[in-house]
Amino acid sequence: MNMKRYIILVCGCLMTCLSACQQDDMDAGRTGRFNITLVDGLDNHASRALPSEINPEFSDELKQKFVISITDNTGTKVVDGQTLADYNQSSLILKPGTYKLTAAYGENPVLAFDSPYYVSEPVSTEIESNKVTDVTIPCGVGNALASFAFDEKTPVAEFFSDCSIMTKVGGNTLSFNLSGDNSQNPYFKEGSAVEFYLIGTTTADYGSKEVEYKFAGIDKAVKQKNYKYTIHLGESTTGNALFDISVDAEVETATLHGTIPETWLPKPKLTASGFDATNKLNYYETVDTAVVVNYTASRAITDFKVTFDFQDPNWKYLNKTYQVSSLTSEDKTNLVNAKIDLPELNTTSGSFDLSQLISSMVCADDGTSLLNTIKVQVLANGRWSDEQTYTVVANKPAFDIVYTDDDAWSKEFSIRGLNVTGGDSTKIANNLKYQYSATDGASWVDMNNGMTQKFAEVPEQKNYKVRAVYRGKMATKSYNVTMETPAQMPNSNMEEWYYERIHEDGRWNPFDSNTYTVYSWANGTASFWNTNNDFTTRHRGSTSNIYNCFPAVSFVPSAHGGNWAVELRNTGNGRGNTLPSNVLPMNKVAGELFTGDITVETGGSDAVPSGDHYTITEGRTFNVRPSALKFWYKYSPLNADTWRVIIKLLDQDGNTIIEKTHEASASVSDWTEETITLDYLDEKHYAKCAKIYIYFASTITPGDGMQYKKSDYTVWFDGESSFGNIFHGSTLTLDDILLVFDK
Repeated sequence: MNMKRYIILVCGCLMTCLSACQQDDMDAGRTGRFNITLVDGLDNHASRALPSEINPEFSDELKQKFVISITDNTGTKVVDGQTLADYNQSSLILKPGTYKLTAAYGENPVLAFDSPYYVSEPVSTEIESNKVTDVTIPCGVGNALASFAFDEKTPVAEFFSDCSIMTKVGGNTLSFNLSGDNSQNPYFKEGSAVEFYLIGTTTADYGSKEVEYKFAGIDKAVKQKNYKYTIHLGESTTGNALFDISVDAEVETATLHGTIPETWLPKPKLTASGFDATNKLNYYETVDTAVVVNYTASRAITDFKVTFDFQDPNWKYLNKTYQVSSLTSEDKTNLVNAKIDLPELNTTSGSFDLSQLISSMVCADDGTSLLNTIKVQVLANGRWSDEQTYTVVANKPAFDIVYTDDDAWSKEFSIRGLNVTGGDSTKIANNLKYQYSATDGASWVDMNNGMTQKFAEVPEQKNYKVRAVYRGKMATKSYNVTMETPAQMPNSNMEEWYYERIHEDGRWNPFDSNTYTVYSWANGTASFWNTNNDFTTRHRGSTSNIYNCFPAVSFVPSAHGGNWAVELRNTGNGRGNTLPSNVLPMNKVAGELFTGDITVETGGSDAVPSGDHYTITEGRTFNVRPSALKFWYKYSPLNADTWRVIIKLLDQDGNTIIEKTHEASASVSDWTEETITLDYLDEKHYAKCAKIYIYFASTITPGDGMQYKKSDYTVWFDGESSFGNIFHGSTLTLDDILLVFDK
């Protein structure tokens, strides 16, 4: 059996932090101050600075143990027995002059286990007036120590049933058993005479005898030295002894860094990221949260302990204390299943990552916040850290739906979006149901198309409620839904109209003139549809010729449904024309039927007009959004021509919600159905409708290039009326103009 018992103290070193302090009332004779730094190494003043784990700024325990002495040039101690931490925090200022500084840490026993004594050489330096003087004090081991081991090939158990090393200084002795786990280093004063003995009981094979053997000694111990002994045991070659003993000795320089005892080192320290200053985390369910408990220690950690106390229903089964050194197989399985990795031992720093655990925590099903606590301790250099308690409050996700009645149509309604103010929007959305109620919240039904409820037919019921439910448990507040009621435009069947024959003084006289105008609404009622007849019949009077005043729009009895249809024709009739050859370009217009108003402006005279034109004000009040426009039509183009229809919805500010234009050129002699579909996009949101604008034109090319002919023409008033010398072209006949509500 091989056995090695080197006792190596792997320790940190010590460094001070500077602290500069001034006093408002200091006089000119007391203006100086030292900024003291300790370094490791008596022999090399440029040695490394002491490590951060025992820096006075880092460890209050070690700050209190290094003692500073400052003596002035008269031999008077101006600082005596004050710790470095206390000195740096004090407001002491000194007169300019030369001072001697020393530092010491620990006792200096005659003989003791693991009791290094640290001391500096005196350092002399000056303080200048009104300055902080930096001074570095090298420190080292002020006593000596010894360490022991058997070589790796020595079968100690073969020779000894019990074996100890005894150190003797004068009348003082210390012993420790090498066969145990409590090997220790004896420390002794500089200049001491020291003896080392191997004491033990041999095994039965070697007679079970008591043995006491002096194997080494030191005449005069030198400070800052480690006397290392390696003991070799073997079979006796002389027959005069039980076994042979030989010893290899060497001497190493002992450093501060390597000799600080564990009991002198500070406790391990815990810090955490992800918590507030009180170690509390307000967590919204679903949020990916980075939460880590970090630890640092002067020695490698030897144990780790965590206690869970969770209200979280999914993790309550973990509630207990787990200690790495004594984990059961069941504990390990539970932790693995919970994706909790306890930290590895034998490292001086590391972390305990709680991110996955906390990111999966939930609040109560009713949305009540749940309290979860995690207590952590770390063991290193024989000392447990202070227990830290971390609190996680798992809160209900903060979210709501975005709803507006703009998203309520005739056959469907939608929730516009999800607004998350506390939580992960993707995770919440993936575990969310959107619901509606037709019973004022008494019962709820999942929407049949994600965030949209689509009905097969336009429902009679118009009022509903909508909400969202997370995890099937937590609902948002509900919002009232009012669906649109489909409606048709007034006179969409083109049955209501009337005409007038006008005298130039403005009085109606059916026998005085052949100048007519036709209106697309019943006499005495408000208009919804309108025409551009006010322009083509603007020259009205007893002296008017028919080619100077004739309606571009009139009604015919050859209807698709009912009694009447509307006829739109290209016309060149208007004031300023001269028969037969001259038709002014301004008079070459399409027959137009539209929902809106018309304003006609004229200039010059009837014979010589100037700047005559008209303006259409788009739209009539209408508060339902159709999905399409359907109508029946016939078209008789003159030569090659094209007719046009536009449907446009406007909001209350006059902005276009959606529009669609359709054009066609083919000749159509029989009533033909046409549907113009509005291209609503699922991902786009549309405002409520305030006005609807429908526009039909018998041609898309009015003006100079418009085709027309001159001939007799028949118009229906009280009966069939024929007129001569009419300038006319392509004809568009319309009936049963309907709105479709399929959204």
